[in-house]
Amino acid sequence: LVNKSRFLIMDEATSALNHTEIEALFANIHTLREQGVTILYVSHRLDEIYTLADDVTVLRDGQHIFTGKVRDVKRDDLIYHMIGRKINNIFPGSASKVGKVALEVKNLSVHRILYDISFSLRSGEVLAVTGLSGCGKADLGKAIYGELPISSGSVLIDNQPFIPSPSSALRSGLIYLPEDRKEESMLQELSIRRNISLSVLKRRCADRFGIIHPNKENA
Repeated sequence: LVNKSRFLIMDEATSALNHTEIEALFANIHTLREQGVTILYVSHRLDEIYTLADDVTVLRDGQHIFTGKVRDVKRDDLIYHMIGRKINNIFPGSASKVGKVALEVKNLSVHRILYDISFSLRSGEVLAVTGLSGCGKADLGKAIYGELPISSGSVLIDNQPFIPSPSSALRSGLIYLPEDRKEESMLQELSIRRNISLSVLKRRCADRFGIIHPNKENA
């Protein structure tokens, strides 16, 4: 913008923005368009496409699939072009049977972060935890996994006491997928191979002295 660019490419521009920031971005985009700036807006969020775009192009598996005026293409047709088949039910019902309690959290607290959290999660069940940014929802996952120290309360897996720690979580089949994948899920200075093998180094790649054997890691 400082250079008074005539052409802008915006790739997933709203991925890290809150609602207020997105509104400000959209207002700036409309202003730029009125000033004659051409914008290529890359997004998988259909609401943004219908809010901002005049024309839409769909790519799938690296191939050009469709180009047309946004006002002329229905949302269902756009989804069809994106995935290559009709979607009759965007949110299909689950056929899973809810079983016995697999994970139970009792009165869990983390000093100055979480206070007296209790819930149970059954086999075959999806439990959603939500709230505003900074409410503690991400910290709850870290506490159960063992990244944050629990100050009080308890965690049970299959009705057995569980002392949270990353190593014991892995042994128990409890896996944590963090909110910020780029910063918390990988070591960017290491290779893809090393990132993949990190969680199984002791079991698969190292001897009893902790020495990593490259051939075992490659396998």
